[in-house]
Formats: sequence, C-alpha cells, structure tokens
Amino acid sequence: MAQMIVDNQSVSNAKKLNADIEKKTLNKIVRHFSEINKKAETVRFTTCYRSSMDAAAVKNYIPAGQMLRDSGKITRRLKVNGISTYLLDDGLCWVNDGDIAVSPDIKVGDKVTPTSRYSYEGVLLIADVLNHKYTVTEINGDRVVLGDGLNTAFHSKDIKK
Repeated sequence: MAQMIVDNQSVSNAKKLNADIEKKTLNKIVRHFSEINKKAETVRFTTCYRSSMDAAAVKNYIPAGQMLRDSGKITRRLKVNGISTYLLDDGLCWVNDGDIAVSPDIKVGDKVTPTSRYSYEGVLLIADVLNHKYTVTEINGDRVVLGDGLNTAFHSKDIKK
C-alpha cells in the first residue's frame, strides 16, 4: 500500500512538471511572436543615426528631411544603455523611441483615439478623452493635433487609429 502512495505521488509530480514545461514553452512562443510583430512595424522617423550607439547617445544624426525617405520597417531591436533602438530596413539607419513620429498610415483627416490622458505639453486631460475618436488636423514630427472640439496636441506614440 505504501508503494502505491509513492507511485501516485510520483505520477502527480510528473504531471505537474509536464504542465510547467508546457506553460514555459507557450510563454516563449508568445514572447517570440510579440517580438516578430514589433519588428514588422513600419514607422516614420524625425531623425536617423548611423549606429545603435549613436541612437542611444543622440549623436551623429541625420534629420529626416535630408534622407530620401522618412519611414522604414523595424528589422532589429536592441537595448543600448537602457534605451531602445531600432534598425530600419536592415540598414537604412537606427532610430530610438524619441525619433519615431506618427506611423505612416496615420495622416491628416484620419479619426484616431488618444491612448494617454497627457497632452504633448504634459497637461493631464479628463479621463473621458480616451473614449472618443478625433480627427487629425495637423502632424509635425511626433506632434499630432486632434480636432473635433478637443483641439489638443499629443505625442504620436500616444494615439492609435
């Protein structure tokens, strides 16, 4: 009888171990696909850098106006000194979060929703602002002005289509 209890305990431990392994494997798969989706994102930029180190240090930059184009697909992501940097189009240039402007699919006239209650200037707005869609009236770098009575600027990272 004592042998049977040990066997049941062993079976229970083995099932738990298998469940833990399956859960860890599933979490790895989810993280992998999240990273692939982030890499596939096309972004518009205001400044380009020659290397990821330059992008982290904000030096040796090229303004987007001096480039042949101002958008690219993220093909690699690195953290340098705690700063996220992104390689565009496998070698076009590097950018950091502060250089990413409005996604190329957002343009003046589009209806968008703010994802943050803070305006471009840092003013805290009422919570209800997150529950409505507003028309984009102006885009300048990462500054996006929303109309329809709101008439407030937001950082491009703080709006969604």
